[in-house]
Amino acid sequence: LRDSYRDIIDQIGRWTYFPRTNYREVSEDLDSLTSAAFAINPAAVDNLLNEFWGSPDGAVIVRTPYTIVIRRCVYLGNARRRLDRRLVEKLVETYRELSGMYEKDLRAVVGIMEILVGRATPYSEVMKRPLGLNVNRVSTTCPWLTRDVEIVIRNSIAHTTYVVGYSAKTITFKDNKAAVTVTFRDFFSRCRLLSSLVLALHLLHIFFFYWRWKAVSEHYDFMKQKAKSEATT
Repeated sequence: LRDSYRDIIDQIGRWTYFPRTNYREVSEDLDSLTSAAFAINPAAVDNLLNEFWGSPDGAVIVRTPYTIVIRRCVYLGNARRRLDRRLVEKLVETYRELSGMYEKDLRAVVGIMEILVGRATPYSEVMKRPLGLNVNRVSTTCPWLTRDVEIVIRNSIAHTTYVVGYSAKTITFKDNKAAVTVTFRDFFSRCRLLSSLVLALHLLHIFFFYWRWKAVSEHYDFMKQKAKSEATT
């Protein structure tokens, strides 16, 4: 799965300038989390992900990831030639959309981490937690899953508390007492990194289905062998 995903990203990169970032490390973390959770409590993982797919978050992830992420990747690849006023406004909207999808997938990651420590927390409860809290929760164990998202920028865009300096070609993002100022070019790069992270996080669901069906297959083989042994005794 990891190798296939890497090949897909490499192919996308040839025509979208898709950033070659940490998708291999992200996929390894997600694989490790889902396999460990299934080993501890497969029923809880099933319940969590089934609740996710039945939630508004799941509906968004099903409907939008490839239409938005891939479209944004193509746009980011083509847009790097000139960062003017119109493009900067588009980049802000891009970051808003990508961080929204990131937040939803990260909630499912947090739910799996809860299972790993013996707490089968309903997805509806995880949804109530702010993104910053979930990022802190994940970063301590799997820093690759949080490395390319910036809470100050995300919150500033969500609350429209950013200031664009067109003459200086900078954007200042403010969130409560925190603030960060970046150049247009730097913000462009951060959008590309986030797009890569969002697409990589969708692997969580692929690994979920892999480990679920592996568990089902092993249980079926066990029951078949048991029935065969009982039939011969």
